Parts: sequence; C-alpha cells; structure tokens
Amino acid sequence: MKFLRLYKYRFWNKYTLLNSMILMFILVFSYFMYNERLQMLIQSIWERPGDLHPDAYKSFILLNLEGVLTWEYFVMYSMFNMALIFPLFSILPCIPFTKDLHSYFIYGKHRFANLKKQYWFTITQYASIVTITVTVSMAFIFTIAGFFSVPSLTSLGSIDTWLPEGFYSEYPYIVFMFMIFCYYGSMIFSYALLTLGLALWTNRVYILPIAVYLFFVVQTRIAIYFNLPYLDIQANIVAYNTTVPLWQMYVSILFVAFMAVIIIYFGIKKISKEHLV
Repeated sequence: MKFLRLYKYRFWNKYTLLNSMILMFILVFSYFMYNERLQMLIQSIWERPGDLHPDAYKSFILLNLEGVLTWEYFVMYSMFNMALIFPLFSILPCIPFTKDLHSYFIYGKHRFANLKKQYWFTITQYASIVTITVTVSMAFIFTIAGFFSVPSLTSLGSIDTWLPEGFYSEYPYIVFMFMIFCYYGSMIFSYALLTLGLALWTNRVYILPIAVYLFFVVQTRIAIYFNLPYLDIQANIVAYNTTVPLWQMYVSILFVAFMAVIIIYFGIKKISKEHLV
C-alpha cells in the first residue's frame, strides 16, 4: 500500500498536471495562432464582402474549410512550436525526483537491499511517468482533431514507407498515434532520463531546463555543422515532414538516451559514495 501511495504521488501531482495542461494549451494555441488559412476563413465569415455572389462566397468557404480540416494542416500548425520546446516537457514531472533525493533516499537508504538498483528503478519509473503523461496529452488533442480531420495526402513520405501502400490515407489516426506513442514517446523518455540524470549532479532545479535545452541546441548545431541529418533531433521532432528514414530518426533519440545513461551511471556512483560518508 505504501508503494502504491508513493507511485500515485509521483504520477498524480501538480507538476505532471501542469505539464500536461501547458502541452495541450500550446498544441491548440499554435494551431489557431499560425494557421493562416483558418484565420482567413474566420475573417471571411466575420467580414463577409457585400458584393460577393452567394455561390462564390459559399465555394470560397468550402474550399478553405476543406484545406483547414486536414490532418496535415492540423499537425503542421499544432506542432509548430514543438521543434523548439518539446524537450522541455520532460522537466516539470521530474521535479518530485529532486525532492526524493533529499528525503526518500536519505531516510530509506538503510532499508534498500541495493541502493544503486533503487536509484535505477526510481529513475526509470519517473521517466515512464513523463512519457505516459506527455503522450496521453498529445493523443487526447490529436483524437479530438481526428473527429474533424481527413488526410489530403496518400503518404507522409519516409515516416510511413514501412507501411502498406495507401495505409496512411485509409488510417491516418493510427499512423499519428504510432508517431505519438512510439516515436515521440521514445524521445521524451530519453529527455526525461537526461533530466533525471542531471538532477543527480545539482541541487538547483533551475539548472535542469537550462542544461537540457543547451544539450538539445548543441546536438542540433553539431548535426547541422557536420551535415548529419540523422543526428538533428530538432528537425526530427517534426517527424511527419522529413525525408530522413524512420530508423535514422531514432539515431538522434538513441544518442540522447546513451548520453543520459552515462550521466545517470556516474551520478548514481557519486551519490552512492556520498551516502556512505
């Protein structure tokens, strides 16, 4: 029972809730803010030209409505800001872990059969919580959009080349759910590991978003400078609009995960020694 209460505390708290709310708000806000076609449609309805023939006006509205209510337009505009800030959604849900480092692990270190394993278990648990909350939040917004959206393309390019021909045009919702839970889920899980690993090295919570974002920017700049598209994680965030094959897109994620595991390994080693003092 104590374990269940602890897990509930880690999963359901103000940080995960706020993180989900901010994520969903930005997805919706970006869609309405940057969708020029939608803005044109709203303006034409609000300020209908008096000299425009009713049939021509109706055709204009329908044409723009068809353009607005497509999966491609929704994903393109709703994800507009994600290429710049997506890794930061790994920060807030990890804040309780920084508190655990100074309470849960300090007071319970003598009760753990293996302290290092307990660190790894807790870190994996927090990273999983981040992944679940972020992907479910994205899926919720995409599901709502799915009631109004239709595909305007037969293929998304390299992202769905492994699927049967015409699969995307028939089942766009399934394709985007795959992207959310598998691709974006893997990405945010890796950044959560990175955040938790960095938390082992500093007591200052405000350092975490700075360090994570700096890592994100440096990796992107290195990829651009050395012309390594499969390492360009910023470009690969907009996975629906890239010529990079899916398996190569995972290289950028694996690089983040690899660096995170190294940081965690040495962080646990350092902090375990401190507990012995």
